[in-house]
This record gives sequence, C-alpha cells and structure tokens, in this order.
Amino acid sequence: MSYCVNCGVELNSNEKRCPLCSTPVINPNIDNKKIDLPPYPPKSEFMIERKIKHTTALLISVVLCVPLLVCPLCDFLVQGNIAWSLYAILGIVLGWILIVPPILMQHDVVIKCAWIDFLSIILFLYLINRIAPTSVDWFSTLSLPIICLLMIMFMLILVFCKVFNPRPVTIIALVIFMLGIFTVMVDILTNIFIGKGMTVYWSLPVVIACTAITVLLLVISRLTKLKAAIRKRMHI
Repeated sequence: MSYCVNCGVELNSNEKRCPLCSTPVINPNIDNKKIDLPPYPPKSEFMIERKIKHTTALLISVVLCVPLLVCPLCDFLVQGNIAWSLYAILGIVLGWILIVPPILMQHDVVIKCAWIDFLSIILFLYLINRIAPTSVDWFSTLSLPIICLLMIMFMLILVFCKVFNPRPVTIIALVIFMLGIFTVMVDILTNIFIGKGMTVYWSLPVVIACTAITVLLLVISRLTKLKAAIRKRMHI
C-alpha cells in the first residue's frame, strides 16, 4: 500500500495522482508509463449486462407462453370452443408488451415505451370491444378519449421536464396538478357517456385538493431556492 508524499492520504495501486491534492504519484515498483484505466467499465461488463437483459426477457416470455397455451387448451377441452380464453390471451400479450420491451431497450426508454404501451392498450381495448360488442360503443366514446388524454398529459410532462429541467419538487407538483385535471376530464367524459351532459360531480374535491397540494409544493420549492440563494450570498 502506498501513500501520498504530500498529504499522506492512502492511494490505490493504479492511482497516478493523489485524489486529494493532485500530487503526481511516482512508485518505482510500478511502471508509471502504463496507460491509465479508462473511466468506463470494460466491454465485457456491457456484454454481460446485455446478456442478462436478454436472458430475463427470454425467461419472462417462456413463463408467459405457459398460460398462453394452457388457457385456450382448457377452454376447448371444457366447452368445445374458444371463448373466455380470448380475454386471457389478449391480457397475456398485453402484459408481455408492457414488461419485455422496457427490458430490452437501451435509449429513450420512457418515450418509446410510452408510445408502445399507448398503442397496445388501445389495440387491446379495441379487440375486447370487437370480441364482446355491446349496444353502446364504450370504446370510441369513453375509453379512447381517456387514454388519449392520459397520453397527451404524459407527453406534456416529459416535454416540460426536458425543456426546463425543473427540480424534483416542481415535477411532483406538475404531476399532481395534471392528475387533478385528468380527474375532471374523466368525470366529464363519463357523464357524457351515461347521458348527463358536460357536468362535473365527484372530481371537484379531487381537483381542489390537487391544486392546493400543487401550490404548497411550488411554495416549498420557491423557499428552498431562496434559502439556497441566501446561503450562497452569505457564504454560509
């Protein structure tokens, strides 16, 4: 074990400069011309991480294949046709889409997965509507607007975070405020669907509470910034 000749701090065997005082380290027992280790893990670690992800995705896929095959087989053996197992098949496929792609993706995971989940949920509900049609079109009049509204709000939050790079408290405040607006819109869409028109009932207490929490969090965030600015000016 070696120590810095200037400050006496303990050094690792591959240190070329003291991490405390930046004094060059000269050890006659070590080749100082040796190239420093790169500031990133070796390629083998990336390969191992990628292999773990692929193995996990494969394992999840194999596990989900079991009910995917068993459900229609049991349905056919008991009833002689494929009926309730269609819902199980669609649910399993949707679960695979929601779980496996985020494991395999490497770049822009949140945005890509958001769009994949958005489209897959719409397709799932559309197929359910086609398999079991009803007298009222709940898909286009209720489910589709709610999912589109949720996706729009999610993308607005992502754009806001990317453009302004806000503090975590501000992000939480924005999410809570968006949640309040979302409840109001769901309330309006539900009332339109059941024939009560554009009215608001149960969402009013929710949006009031969300607005109050949002204002409180913004005030806390502002006070935190002010406190940090005072500390910086006063050299505390």
